[in-house]
Amino acid sequence: MTPIIDDAACDDILRWLDAHSVSLSQGLPAQLLHRRWAEAGREPEQLGSALKKLFVDDWIALTPNSDPPHLRFTVEGYRRLIEALALPAAVAEPPPAATPATATATAAEPASTAGSPAQRPHLSELRLRNDILGVYRELRLKADARLIGMTLSRYWQEMGHRAGELRTGLDVVVRDGLLLPRLIGMDRYWQLTRDGEAWLQAPRSPDALLRLAPPLAEVQTAPTAEEAHRLVAKQLAGLPADVGYEALHEAWQRSAPSYDDNALLTGLDLLLRHGHARLGDGDAPRFTLSDRGRAFASEEPPRFAKLLAAMNKVLG
Repeated sequence: MTPIIDDAACDDILRWLDAHSVSLSQGLPAQLLHRRWAEAGREPEQLGSALKKLFVDDWIALTPNSDPPHLRFTVEGYRRLIEALALPAAVAEPPPAATPATATATAAEPASTAGSPAQRPHLSELRLRNDILGVYRELRLKADARLIGMTLSRYWQEMGHRAGELRTGLDVVVRDGLLLPRLIGMDRYWQLTRDGEAWLQAPRSPDALLRLAPPLAEVQTAPTAEEAHRLVAKQLAGLPADVGYEALHEAWQRSAPSYDDNALLTGLDLLLRHGHARLGDGDAPRFTLSDRGRAFASEEPPRFAKLLAAMNKVLG
C-alpha cells in the first residue's frame, strides 16, 4: 500500500480520518482516534507528536464548535489526500471486499461477533438495527445528525458484514422511523431522527431478546418503532403482571395478525430501553410492565388512536 505521507504514524492517522470521518466538514471524533491509536499498539505519548506534525504541515485542523472534539482534513490536506490515493486509470480497481475472517471489528460491534458465517449469530431485523445504530452511538450523534453512506459502509465492512445486509438493515431502520435518507448533491446521507436518538439512550439489546428475534426474511410492512412500542405496551397491560414470551406471542398473534414477530420484538426492545418493562432472569424470558409502562400504555396520542381503531376494525 502506497503511503500517503512518509511517516508511518501520521499515515495511520490520515487513513483513519479518511475512513471514519462522519463527513468532510465534521471529521473524526478525537475519542475514536485515541482508541484506534491504542488498538494499533502505539505509545500514547507519540500521538501528540504525530498530530502536531499534521497540524503544522496543514493536513488537519480541529473542527470548529465540535463537542466532543473532532478532527478534520483542511482543504489543502484533503486535496493532497486525493492526489496520494489516486491510481492510474489502467490499474485502478475497487479494493476487495473484507471477509468476516479478516475484517477488523470497530468499537460499534465487539470483535467476537465478527467471524466466519458458521460462527455468526443468526441475522435478524433486531440485530441489524443494533449494528447500524451502534455506529451512530459510537460517534455520539444526536437527532438530525447525518452520516454519509460511504462512512457507514466502511464501518459495516469492518464489522465483517455483507453489503446486501446493510441495504436490508437500512430498509428496516427507515421503515421504523429511526433514520431518514437524505440526498445532498450526489451524496446520500442517513439522518438520525428523534426516535432514533431516543433508541440510542440504552445500550445494545439484551441477548435474550436477540435470541428471540426471527431470522431475517423479506422486510415486511410494519408499524413505526413508536407505534410498535405503544401496541406492545397495551398488549402487556392486558396480560398477567409477569408473563412469559410464549403467552405474549400468542396474544400478539390474535390481536395484531397483520404484523409479524419483528414488530413484537421492536416493541419489547423499546419498552425495555425506556424502563417501561423489565426482563426477568432465567432461561425462558418473562416480561413485567413497570408503573411507568402502565402509564405509557394508557396514553392514546391521536396518531396512535387511529392505528388502534384500524386494527380493531380488522379484528371486528
